[in-house]
Amino acid sequence: MSSRASASVDLWTLELSASQLEVAGAASMLSRQERSRAARYRRTEDRRRFVVAHGLVRIVLGLYLAIAPDELVFTEGPRGKPTVSDPPRPLSYSLSHSGRRALLAVSDGAEVGVDVECASGFRFPDAALLAARSLAAEELEALARVRPNGRPRAVLQAWTRKEAALKARGDGLRADLRRFAALPRGASVGFCVYDLPLGRPYVGALASLLPVGRRRDFGASWCDWRRLRHCGRFARATRADWEVG
Repeated sequence: MSSRASASVDLWTLELSASQLEVAGAASMLSRQERSRAARYRRTEDRRRFVVAHGLVRIVLGLYLAIAPDELVFTEGPRGKPTVSDPPRPLSYSLSHSGRRALLAVSDGAEVGVDVECASGFRFPDAALLAARSLAAEELEALARVRPNGRPRAVLQAWTRKEAALKARGDGLRADLRRFAALPRGASVGFCVYDLPLGRPYVGALASLLPVGRRRDFGASWCDWRRLRHCGRFARATRADWEVG
């Protein structure tokens, strides 16, 4: 996937709906630390979605690295960004989930970050507060040019750009968000940032150290994994089995 001048990124859309039995199957792949993180969620549905998302991440990354999903070991980089421990080849990934959808960006050409948010129910008072707390002057200027009824979604879109950039850099949300702008295709924070056309009610953004020269889109659900595993095809499966665009 890699290139010296630009990065190739595979973007996976993960469907998080799953039965109780499937959630248990996903949980069996997770590490003790991942299961502990899942247990911190108060809502049962949030715990289930966390488990399924991280189970699917293990499956997908296992395809790239030819490692069984439950044998992957994760560690944190110097600034807290999760990475695969001792991968057989370079690999950067980023996961974000909101509602019933998760996004997973994978690249071996550059550090990447991704963020997705569900805009359903996000209204003006919340948008105004988020904008005041997190947007830089350039972003506020761009927001002022948006029609009032479109501003809540525009604020959330701006938030996803910023969070994707911070994830790619490995800073999380420790930086002062108002000190920099993350603009579409801009490199003001050292990364190129792209809006993702996810369809309502979701908004999302992708950030990469290098300009993204090629992006491939895939989709996966727990049912896909179960189907391949039960018919004995998982060992021979490739990303093309899930390609959706």
